[in-house]
Amino acid sequence: MEKMPITRAGFTRLKRELEVLKTVSIPANIKDIETARAQGDLSENAEYSAAKERQSFLHGKVQELENALATSNVIDL
Repeated sequence: MEKMPITRAGFTRLKRELEVLKTVSIPANIKDIETARAQGDLSENAEYSAAKERQSFLHGKVQELENALATSNVIDL
């Protein structure tokens, strides 16, 4: 796999974004899913559907950032 050049600031920004996703966004989404699930019938529960859709997006973003960080080569300018 080819390493992609990235500045130290860019690398730090990606790491920070990943950390926020893992420590803030995903836990908040889990609570949203639990709250929506408690409302009952999931087949017609728009809040549950939206929370599950957001969960998919968040996990995809985590994977994207982890791949970007793993394949980056920090360069000095």
